[in-house]
Amino acid sequence: VMHDVGKIGVRYDMLNKQVAEGNVPFLKQFFVDQGAVFDKAITTFPTVSSPGYISFATGLTAGNSGIFFLEWFDRTKKKPVGYLTAGGADRVNTDLLNQKLLRGVLETEFVSPTTLFEQLKPAPTASLYTPFRKGASIAIPKKFPIKALFSGLIAKDGFALNKMAMEDLIKLFEKPLGEIPRYSLVALYGTDYYGHKKGPHS
Repeated sequence: VMHDVGKIGVRYDMLNKQVAEGNVPFLKQFFVDQGAVFDKAITTFPTVSSPGYISFATGLTAGNSGIFFLEWFDRTKKKPVGYLTAGGADRVNTDLLNQKLLRGVLETEFVSPTTLFEQLKPAPTASLYTPFRKGASIAIPKKFPIKALFSGLIAKDGFALNKMAMEDLIKLFEKPLGEIPRYSLVALYGTDYYGHKKGPHS
């Protein structure tokens, strides 16, 4: 069972400090003590959520997935497309392509990149609070996360975003063993929210 829990905007040194000081016991128990920690890992570039999630789930870098940043300019429609907007959130799934395959002179037909969600079928998989869900059998929330937006933008409670995602993940783990996702991609936006509001040391 593998779970990518993306603490968006967290610096490695700050996360290690929080773990060492006992400020994140759930994270320490389930992901440090009982999981795997990669201390020599390097994130994809640019270091933003949409390309990062694509890399986790497909193995493709931003330069090869077609998902280069959080937004891009659609020249045919002459308007920007934002992957973290209500109108553009699902585009991160449909815009995905494999540039390496397109440049391959020996390839005779186009095959869309396969995600871990798709490779693990028929086993259950989950995408929680991230717009990238191509092939996931469970996607939470099913639509654009209005409740999460309210928490961040109106109530100014960034960690409520994390709480919602973790509560939904825990519900999935309370299911019978055969229904627990083999792979989960979970976004925790609280640190990103506070990092933008108060700086990287907040």
